[in-house]
Amino acid sequence: MAEDINFRRAIQTVFQRYVALARMDRGVELIAVCDAETGNYLLMNVGWSGRDRIHSVVVHLRTIGAQIRVEWNGTDSLIDDLIELGLREEDFVPASPRSSVSAIAG
Repeated sequence: MAEDINFRRAIQTVFQRYVALARMDRGVELIAVCDAETGNYLLMNVGWSGRDRIHSVVVHLRTIGAQIRVEWNGTDSLIDDLIELGLREEDFVPASPRSSVSAIAG
């Protein structure tokens, strides 16, 4: 349980940093969706670009037991940022069994 709390705290901290650094670009906003109950953590772009609706997942992480499953990572630095907060490379597993940790790192 302590690992899960550390995972949540680290993910939320990094997500808050990303959201704070993001600029609202012509009506598109970066938001964090953190659901500790189900272990789902998403960074999403939402809004409008002209007449087009923008609704896309930038990052999707899931905490499952003593691991963080990387469902989708559309960043270059997320895993490194989480490791800087004390998580270990071994804490991360790719969603696809054919992917490696280096492939999910961005």
